[in-house]
Amino acid sequence: ITKEIQAELTQNLGQINFENNSVAGNLVNILAEREVYIWQLCQALYSSMSPEYAEGISLDYNCALLGIKRLPASYSYVTAQVTGENYSILPVQTAARLINSPMKTLYNRVEVVINNESCTGIDLEVTTASNPSYKIVINNVTTIYTKQETDTTSIIASKLAEGLNSKTELSIVATIKESEPTIIHINSKEFKTNFSYTAKTSGGIKINSVTNNGIFYAQNTGAIAIPSDSVRISATPNGILSINNFNAGIIGRDIETDLALRTRRRRMLMLNGRATVNSIRAKLMNLSGVTAVTVNENSTNQTLDSLPPYNFEAIVSGGSDEDIAKAIWEYKPISIKPYGTTPKDIIDSTGKTRTIYFSRPTQYYVFIDISITKNDYFDNKSIENIKTDIVETYKSLKLGEELKTQTLFTPLYKQNGIVKAEIKLGKSSDASASSATTTPDNLSVDGRSILVVENKRINIVVVV
Repeated sequence: ITKEIQAELTQNLGQINFENNSVAGNLVNILAEREVYIWQLCQALYSSMSPEYAEGISLDYNCALLGIKRLPASYSYVTAQVTGENYSILPVQTAARLINSPMKTLYNRVEVVINNESCTGIDLEVTTASNPSYKIVINNVTTIYTKQETDTTSIIASKLAEGLNSKTELSIVATIKESEPTIIHINSKEFKTNFSYTAKTSGGIKINSVTNNGIFYAQNTGAIAIPSDSVRISATPNGILSINNFNAGIIGRDIETDLALRTRRRRMLMLNGRATVNSIRAKLMNLSGVTAVTVNENSTNQTLDSLPPYNFEAIVSGGSDEDIAKAIWEYKPISIKPYGTTPKDIIDSTGKTRTIYFSRPTQYYVFIDISITKNDYFDNKSIENIKTDIVETYKSLKLGEELKTQTLFTPLYKQNGIVKAEIKLGKSSDASASSATTTPDNLSVDGRSILVVENKRINIVVVV
């Protein structure tokens, strides 16, 4: 544009000095910049008519024609266990923090009421050994222990715990710590469900503390990892003793990118089709729990790569066998057989039993050895952050996708205090293997295999 303006001016006015520090040069640059903006706006307007090139709000409008909306950003959240004195309350907007990322704050949006009538955990202390019997009532199920002459408070607590654990109708766990032999720790399994403890059912037993669940949300949207046993309270309100999380949290997301929205739009369009490789793949990818799909077909009258003539094979990672078989039956071409190593019987719309075949990928479990050289700014708590970040980044590898050593440096250098790092990778097809030979090379697998990255196979060593 600059050259065109200069050429026009020279043609009409003769030779002019267009140096950047000259008057004419500055004027030409200003006019050229304005014209560039107009060109870019025209291009954006033209591209907005095509979902393959539209961006931002224009892409949203294109997708809206098909009833597809951009996925909004969401907050990471976690169900945490709040422990306090009986009948204490955790107020709304109480701040909690992540021990591995203390700058990331979580808040509860609803107050947490802590009482024995509805709780996920309770600590009961046997305070005396002088009673003839001891009774605990949970969800109207009674556990009674009759004291023996030589019983101490510790023995009574142990016997009551045994009695509670024998009640199969109660989904609870009762434990006693060696350091606190008179205290019975009772909680629903994995703190999943609430139960009711009837207080004052027996003398000699008192409530030390009660636990209930509260949901804590991250302050900002986006993918924030919340590992198990990582949430702590910043300041303890009156009556509140502690906060912790038995299970890891649900990771949020940033607003869906243009690239991801375009990909999802194409997949949704393919769902409307039938009997094509793309439609079968799209349908399978849309199933709950499915993380990767490859569909191979052989339209010849000869066997190709072990695939029989006029057959197709779906290789699916994740998802349930029944969902996969039903989707293949619904979308497969007529008179074309699905091939695979995994058979699954389903009932079709006429009541007939159909055996559908598909394949599961060979899983290779990835071993990652990382050696970190640190300085004084490195916090050892960053190790768990690194592991969580790696697992989240590579939990959805595709069939045949390579894991490159170089890409693993990104989650490392997000943490402070790392001077340098060495990374080695290895793999094993044995899920129970405790080690594998690792090298600095990338990990690759064929199109029928998938790499599985899990926290327990990441080994990080820190050196000075």
